[in-house]
Amino acid sequence: MIAPIRPPLSAIATRATFGMALAASGVPVGKIVDWLDTLKGFEALELPVEILERKEASKLLAGAINGFQSLHIGSVIDREVARNLPYASESLYDEFAAYTEKIVSLLASIGIETATFDPGMNSVLTDSRTLASTMRLLKLIAPVLERTGMTLLLPFSLPCRGRETAAALNAFLRASMIPNLKVRLDIHPHEIPRERTDPDRLAGPLLLEVRSVLFRYDADAGNLLIPEHVSPWMERLAPLGFHGPFLAAPVSSGAGRLLLEADAWSALITTLRTETEGGRK
Repeated sequence: MIAPIRPPLSAIATRATFGMALAASGVPVGKIVDWLDTLKGFEALELPVEILERKEASKLLAGAINGFQSLHIGSVIDREVARNLPYASESLYDEFAAYTEKIVSLLASIGIETATFDPGMNSVLTDSRTLASTMRLLKLIAPVLERTGMTLLLPFSLPCRGRETAAALNAFLRASMIPNLKVRLDIHPHEIPRERTDPDRLAGPLLLEVRSVLFRYDADAGNLLIPEHVSPWMERLAPLGFHGPFLAAPVSSGAGRLLLEADAWSALITTLRTETEGGRK
């Protein structure tokens, strides 16, 4: 049997979409306002939902939608609130659903088609009661996702640090029967030995549900992204028809460092798009 011809990495990278995850990096909204034009060399951007609170939000988002191929909202509600919701009284569930319907409808009316809800699925998957509560929460907002066409992403961190598994999340998605519910892979590349960066081993069939890949790293510790962190995911997802963005999420105590990290990420993207299989340009 003749093996299928795999396109060179440079061809995959040229077709791929790359950007910065500003929400996941914890960048203050005020800084984002100042940096939007600077970041327009990327094709994708992830913004915090708090940007909607700015008086110039409509103008900013209109500019972002026109300036980027892919625009995501990092979380429909505050991450800490989201992570406490599965443990909250069910009396708060309707309040959550009403608020989320309002936010999702607003985002859809602007033209944003993808957002994140982060209840902490790695932890949720290890407790049956919390898992059931999360399912009830998601069922409540399923109608507005269907009505607006919004894709809601559940972040899932790799490598897994406990009893959670990618297979368990895949089963959860299937049980939910919510077609607009998908996955954002939050990859911590410096916690995965390079020789063990095997997407099939780490994520398995969950790869079919992935709509965004985010690379988290500690910029203050001097960590950097290198081709070996990124290329295995690009090469594995490309045959699956993946069209979502690959996002860098450098975490730093100083927001000003993000522009330096954006320059380094941009240089890496250029390398990925120009290198041959042998590493020569």
